[in-house]
Amino acid sequence: MTEGDYEKIGEIIKTHIGVMAEDFQHRLGTVADGILNLDEKLDRNTAELKGEIEQSRAEYRGLFASLDEKIDGVEGRLETKIDGVASDLKETREYLTGEIRTVGEKVDGHEVRIQRLERKAA
Repeated sequence: MTEGDYEKIGEIIKTHIGVMAEDFQHRLGTVADGILNLDEKLDRNTAELKGEIEQSRAEYRGLFASLDEKIDGVEGRLETKIDGVASDLKETREYLTGEIRTVGEKVDGHEVRIQRLERKAA
């Protein structure tokens, strides 16, 4: 090969490397554009999600407040019913205590009568 052949081969290699470098730069630019687009999309999605999360939190706060009110109402009604049952139990206990005394007095009276009858029969 001659000196001119080496120069031609060198020029062909330089041209080929130049084309490859341009292609690489183009592809690198495309990748960079894709990354920027993804970054922007990620920012938009993050902002949307933050908004949705805040909206959900606000809705949950409202639901929790509503549940708190309902629970307070149920507690109040239960407290009233429990107080009523306690009062009824107290009245029933007092009534039964009186009835037991009355029965006890009757039993005592019957015992006295039985003892008298036993003495008479003896």
